[in-house]
Amino acid sequence: MLLAATPAAAQEVSARRPAKFSVPPSDVDVLLAAQAVLHTADMITTAYDLSLSPDAREANPALSAFSRKPIRLAVVSGLVDILQTYTIEKLQRRHPKIARWWALALVGTEVWATINNINVAGELQQRRAGLVR
Repeated sequence: MLLAATPAAAQEVSARRPAKFSVPPSDVDVLLAAQAVLHTADMITTAYDLSLSPDAREANPALSAFSRKPIRLAVVSGLVDILQTYTIEKLQRRHPKIARWWALALVGTEVWATINNINVAGELQQRRAGLVR
């Protein structure tokens, strides 16, 4: 019995150790992960705004054609996002500063877009309730 219990105890100890990355993520990788989360928030808030009012529209001129088709809007925007992420990852090897600034600009843009969408949602809800014209 004791021989059988020993490997289990060793497994428990190793299971408690935090996983170590063989190569830690770079600051660009962290920024791109944050941007992916923010892009999701942007798409959710955009779709919500578009569902609130026929007056709501997508502000990005490249995506405005999809204002009345939220699923297509999310797909096309997601594909553009994937292409940018791939390009930044490849660029990171030879031009890390450019990749870092590009990723930071994307994070800033997504923060701005999400905040704007939240503010627009509040305005649209007030209009809907008849509080503001």
